[in-house]
Amino acid sequence: SARPPSARAFLPKLIPRKQRWMGTNRKIPRPRPTSGGRQTATGTPPKTPFLIASSTELVHGIRSVDRSLKILLPFAAAGLANLAFAAMCGDCCGRRPRGAGEAGAAARGGRSRGCAGTALALVALAAAVVVAVLEGTAGGVSYVGDGWLHECAKWDAEGQRLLVSNFFGAGVSELRAETAGKGKEKEEERVVLADPDAAGRVALGLAIDEPRQRLLVVYADRMPRFGYSAVAAYELASWRRLFLTRLDGPGDSTLADDVAVDEDGNTYVTDAKGNKIWKVSPDGEPLSVIKNATFFQRPGWINNFVGLNGIVYHPNGYLLVIHTSGGDLFKVDPKTGSVHVVKVQGSLKTGDGLALLSPTRLVAAGLVSRLVESNDDWETATVTGRYVGPAHRIGSAATVKDGDVYINHIIGFGFGFGKKTHVISKAVFAPL
Repeated sequence: SARPPSARAFLPKLIPRKQRWMGTNRKIPRPRPTSGGRQTATGTPPKTPFLIASSTELVHGIRSVDRSLKILLPFAAAGLANLAFAAMCGDCCGRRPRGAGEAGAAARGGRSRGCAGTALALVALAAAVVVAVLEGTAGGVSYVGDGWLHECAKWDAEGQRLLVSNFFGAGVSELRAETAGKGKEKEEERVVLADPDAAGRVALGLAIDEPRQRLLVVYADRMPRFGYSAVAAYELASWRRLFLTRLDGPGDSTLADDVAVDEDGNTYVTDAKGNKIWKVSPDGEPLSVIKNATFFQRPGWINNFVGLNGIVYHPNGYLLVIHTSGGDLFKVDPKTGSVHVVKVQGSLKTGDGLALLSPTRLVAAGLVSRLVESNDDWETATVTGRYVGPAHRIGSAATVKDGDVYINHIIGFGFGFGKKTHVISKAVFAPL
């Protein structure tokens, strides 16, 4: 049979004539200096001290890093999504035709690799690229814990501790802030709550009801299932469960996500899948569901992939709720169910968990965390600051401790199947 043509046969078609130097004695021409590049007598450009730069150059440098983050962080998020999907679906590889897995493994010499392995590789690659760009935090705490994902962290002022929801463990861990991240060995989280009735679910949003000294925890199904949604209340001192309330109805497609509590002890839970808010009484009885067409501001699945998410109760008697994919902020009257779109100057896209820093200042955690301010009782608002935390992590929740803002990052970092290092960073917002 005829020999296949070599790669060199295609070279003239692929490479311009001036660059066809392979297989010849031609040398690559030395690039000539441009007219703007003045040379010294030795032929090398003059050295400039690295730290000497004008304010304009510094601004351009910061903007360059910012643009890099905007490009690279979504890749890390996509890798995480692949990992989460593989870990949560669990049996996706089991849906292949009988014998297909064994035949494929035999062809690979006995090795079998499912979607989880591919997802882990994607996450490792994405994280490595982003870490190479920027890694830094303005302080905070780091600790060691089980699992890749920790969705929410809230400061318990009475107990002087941080409480963190464990995504796959469907529980809550305690972290003593005065020792976390100090010394050579990082503190290890201590699991304080693991409700057997929530086994197999995921723990997401947390809210501390300080007057009643209880913790509200949101539970949901592992994606891609969107059925089970619930909220539970526990005593902070003893972890005795006060109630566990199912929120979904028969045949509902729901994803309970975040939670807030009002001055009377009523609980409000967002549905990120169905764009609604459940209201539950102080003793755990379902009261009402707030639905409104105003929650759908933009058409298309991409603008509604993750709907209503972070939620806080304002002391003036209303709720502030963010729509993650759309970037909209809503002001909701829990008594009448009326919904008003807060006119925000600036972007809140990818906003996740919320925290009130004061009645006029709100923090929205996310890929880029924002500081939002309003001077007219949240009829309008302006994004006045932004904070970019550790580059290979994604902000998912915010909490306030002694007047400072701390951002929980959902992704733990580490290799293999051991414990992961998690970060709750102290946010310093750059003014806009």
